[in-house]
Amino acid sequence: MPGFTGPTHLKMAPYVLQALQELGGKAPYADIDQRVIDIMGLSNEVASFPHGDTSRTEIAYRLAWARTDLKKVGMIDNPSMGVWEIKPEGIEAANGDSSEVVKRIRAMRALERTGSKSSRAVEGDPEYSVDLDGLDPQGSESLDSLEKAYFVGASIDGQDKTDEFVEQGTWRCGYEAKYADQINRIEPGDRIVIKATFTRKYNLPFDNHGENVSAMRIKARGVVRYNPRDGKTLRVDWEKGYEPRDWYFLTLRQTFYLIERDLEDWKRGALLDFAFADDVQDIEAFLADPYWAGQYDSIVEEGVIEPSGDVEEEEMPGAYNAEDFLREVFMDEQEYAKLVSLLERKGNVILQGSPGTGKTFAARRLAWSLMGEQADTRIRFVQFHQNTTYEDMIVGYRPTESGGFDLRNGVFTRFCEQAANSASKKHFFIIDEINRANVSKVMGEMLVAVEKSHRAAIVDVRLQGGRNGFSVPDNVYIIGMMNTADRSIAMMDYALRRRFAFFELEPAFGRESLLRDLSERMPEDFARILVQEMIALNARIENERGRAYRIGHSYFLSFPSSDGAMSEDECRVWLLSIVEYEIVPLLREYWFDASSDQIKGYVRGLLSLASGER
Repeated sequence: MPGFTGPTHLKMAPYVLQALQELGGKAPYADIDQRVIDIMGLSNEVASFPHGDTSRTEIAYRLAWARTDLKKVGMIDNPSMGVWEIKPEGIEAANGDSSEVVKRIRAMRALERTGSKSSRAVEGDPEYSVDLDGLDPQGSESLDSLEKAYFVGASIDGQDKTDEFVEQGTWRCGYEAKYADQINRIEPGDRIVIKATFTRKYNLPFDNHGENVSAMRIKARGVVRYNPRDGKTLRVDWEKGYEPRDWYFLTLRQTFYLIERDLEDWKRGALLDFAFADDVQDIEAFLADPYWAGQYDSIVEEGVIEPSGDVEEEEMPGAYNAEDFLREVFMDEQEYAKLVSLLERKGNVILQGSPGTGKTFAARRLAWSLMGEQADTRIRFVQFHQNTTYEDMIVGYRPTESGGFDLRNGVFTRFCEQAANSASKKHFFIIDEINRANVSKVMGEMLVAVEKSHRAAIVDVRLQGGRNGFSVPDNVYIIGMMNTADRSIAMMDYALRRRFAFFELEPAFGRESLLRDLSERMPEDFARILVQEMIALNARIENERGRAYRIGHSYFLSFPSSDGAMSEDECRVWLLSIVEYEIVPLLREYWFDASSDQIKGYVRGLLSLASGER
C-alpha cells in the first residue's frame, strides 16, 4: 500500500476553525471532520486512508491531533463529550492570517520542548481531552477527574485471554500469589485497562532511526464491579466494541500496574487521558522529555514517512526474578541458590523427581529467573521419546517437494545458531522426558560439545548449506527433566551423566507454603488433613517401593475454577475425583500384582476425607 499523501495536522488546524465557524460555532467532531474534508477538497482515497491497523482513518487521527493543539492554545474547547466549540480567540484567528494559527501552535510546542510549560494546557487552563464519543460514562468518577486506573496484562501461559475476559466480564491474574495484595485493594468502580507491550520498528508516528521502539497496546477498558478478594480475579464491565490503540514511550511491561495522576509527572496523567478520554498522545512532548530527548526525532512536516515492509511486532516479556521463582515454585532460597550454582557451573542440569513434583513448571521458571524476564523467544522446549533421532536434533537429510533430499539442521543446532547471534543473552534448551530417548545416539558428537569445558571446541559435523564445523555457545544452558518412577526406561549412561548435574525435586507436602496455598482454595482443616494423609502415604510408598515412587504435590494444584475458595462439599467431590482417577491408577502401576482392596488400603485416609467421615 502506498504511503499517506494527505495534509499534516498543522496544515489542517486553520481549517478546523473555519469548519466550526461554518457549522455555527459548535458541532460534533464527526461533522467537523467531514466539513474539513469538504473545504480542503480531499479525495476519497486520502479521506479513507486507514490509520495503522485500526478502524480509524489517518485524516480522523490527524484532525483529532489538530483539535488538541487548538485547545492547548485556547482557540477551541470541548464543553461536552465529542462536541467542540470555537472560542473568541479562535474566531479572531479564523478571520485573520491562517499562518498565524500554525505559528501559535509551533510556539506552544517550542515552550513544551524547553520544559518551560507543562506539556498539557497552558498553566491555569482546564485539563483538555479529545474525541470522547462512544465511551461508556458509567463509572465511579468522571473522565475529567480520573485520578487512577489499573493497567493489567491478559497473557496466561502464553495465551492471550483478552477476548475471553471481555466476553465473560472477568479478569484473572496468571500468577498464583504475585500481586495478590495489590489486587485485593482494588475497589468496585475503579477503572481498569488490559494492555500488551511489544516492540515496533515500522509505521511509527515519529522517526525512530530504524531502531526497535517499545510500544503498548490498550486492548480493552472497563469498570471493576466486584472484587472477591481472592488476590486473583475481578468482575469487570468491559466496554464493548472498544478499538485497540497504541501508545509509545511510557510503556508498562509487568502484568500489573497502578497508574495515578501525578502533578510531578505529567506523563502519567497523559496515559490516563489517552486510555479513558481517547486523548491523542502528544508525541512532540514525549520527544522533548529529557528521558527520550535526542533518541528520536519528529517526522518532517511535509509528509509522513511510510517505510516499506510489514509492521514487526513482538510481545515484550514481563520482568521475572528470583523472588518470583520462589513465590511460584515450592523451593526455599538455599535450594534455589544451589540449583542456580549448579547450572551456572555445569551448564547442564537435569531436574529429576517422582511424578507430580512440578519439574516442567520449575524448569521454565528457572530459565525466566536467570534471564530476568519471561522471554520465551530464548527458550526452546522439546520432549524426547523413543523415536527421537539425531536427524531431529542435530542434522539430517529431509525429503523435498521435488522428490529429492536436502540436508537440514535439527532443532538443537538451529537454537544454538540463534543463541550465537545474541551472545550477551542467556538461552535455555529444555528437554522433557530426557531419558525416554537414547540420548547418546540422539546427540552424537554434540554430547562432547555440550560439556561446559568444551563449549568453544569445534565439532567436525557437516551442516545445512555445506558448512563444516559447529560449537555450542557459552550462553546456551540445557535443562532436562526426568521422571524417576518410570520403569519403562533404562538408566542414563555414565558418559551422559558426567556432563549433567542432577537436582532432585521432592514432593512439597511438608512445606508450609503448600499448606498456605491449599488453604486459600479450601477450608484450612481440610487442607491440613489432606497434607497429613499425603505425607503418610508417601512415607509408606518410600518404605515399600523407594523414594523415586512418591507422589508429587502437583496432583492437588488443579482446581475446578478460579473463583475463590471451594466449599467443603466441593472439596470432597474434587478430592474423590483425584484419588479415584489419578492416584489409584498410579498405585496400581506401582503394585501391579496387588488386589483392589490392597490398593484401597493405601488411600483409605484420603477416601475417608473425601466421603466426609473425617
